[in-house]
Amino acid sequence: MFLDPPYDAGVLLTCCELLEQQQLLKRDARIYLEHRGDLPMDKLPNNWRIIREKQAGQVCYQLVQRD
Repeated sequence: MFLDPPYDAGVLLTCCELLEQQQLLKRDARIYLEHRGDLPMDKLPNNWRIIREKQAGQVCYQLVQRD
């Protein structure tokens, strides 16, 4: 799954929550997130963990796995 909504729309975390609530992902799914580096990511679903992370300028890239 690739999630890269418009940076200033403020919908990335909402998309993550909806994917989880609607059970649209497999148990061990990997999700690639791209967002502004200053976006606090402490509100990801509890069963999602960041396995890789990198920042280039103001853009942050994360690979997340659903456990």
